[in-house]
Amino acid sequence: MKKLMMLAAAMTIVGSAFAACELPAAGDCALVYDFKASLKTTKGGEGSCDACIRVKGTKALTGWIFVCACDCETFMSDAVLLAYDKKSGTVYTGPVVWGLLNKIGKKSVDAEGYWTSALTVDVDGAGAFAAAGFGTFDGLVLKSMSGDLVGTIPAPACEVKCDLGTVASALPACTFEFDPENPPATIVYGSWSMKYDKKMSAAYAAGTWVPGMDK
Repeated sequence: MKKLMMLAAAMTIVGSAFAACELPAAGDCALVYDFKASLKTTKGGEGSCDACIRVKGTKALTGWIFVCACDCETFMSDAVLLAYDKKSGTVYTGPVVWGLLNKIGKKSVDAEGYWTSALTVDVDGAGAFAAAGFGTFDGLVLKSMSGDLVGTIPAPACEVKCDLGTVASALPACTFEFDPENPPATIVYGSWSMKYDKKMSAAYAAGTWVPGMDK
């Protein structure tokens, strides 16, 4: 069910990209990167059946950054992130827009980069990531990169059984009043990495695999 949900969410957001790779033609090319993030955030803490508060927590994401092309310009502007929370199955999807990607170092094989993503979380939630890091190039292809990520995601749900699905409270500065109809977002920050997957890139270009399917 989780895999089907991921695939449906991704196809809704980037339907044209999936279509391009599902209909292979001579010269088709794709780039797929394995994505991982280990993040600090908040979670729903213990509380009563009337309310629960946010407390510090963690989140681990895994997934892909991918694009149905191999030219630099398309990779910089049209790549897509599809990731999910290992524990809850929450799906995060959004465009990956590179604001900076440079070759550096004496041999010009090292890389520095910065990207942002406006996220859709599950079906109707919203969030945002901004990430930067160092990596390496293999010729003209970015081989890998890792660094720091920061952003916002929707408010966490309470984990108390009687409050299942209820949003955990937080008190915004100045008013210090919680509005359950308009709960403030929560933070995420931590480490991230992406690594070029040659096998999945070829399979995606050939239309025999799409992000969200088991390898």
